[in-house]
Amino acid sequence: MPNRNTKKHMKGFMHIVEIVVMCILLFFVFFQLSETPVMQTDWSTALLTLQGNDLLFSLDQKGIDWLSTESVETEISALIPENLMFEVLAIDEIGDIHYIRPNYALHETVTVSLYKIIEGNIYEIILNLGYTY
Repeated sequence: MPNRNTKKHMKGFMHIVEIVVMCILLFFVFFQLSETPVMQTDWSTALLTLQGNDLLFSLDQKGIDWLSTESVETEISALIPENLMFEVLAIDEIGDIHYIRPNYALHETVTVSLYKIIEGNIYEIILNLGYTY
């Protein structure tokens, strides 16, 4: 027959075992939560793409002369923020590239395009937008 002191010691021992088990479980839970990968979101690219598509659509609806460097540069410069730079090219159906406004210092660029029939030829108008930094 177990004696009363043994029962008290067993209760104390079980209490210590419960505390150790809980500490181990908490350690693993915190370890798992701290190791959860953080998803990187790239809102700047999404925003640039949205602005580029909106810009092309708006200018096309306005009836801009896409092959005129001056009108393209004036219209786009008036619509975009100062921290953005742009490049516009037109590729005809043969594949010849017409640089309407080249810019080689673009960072984090996005490219949007539309197809347009100009003077009986099919052109792909490409707009590259990027930040100035």
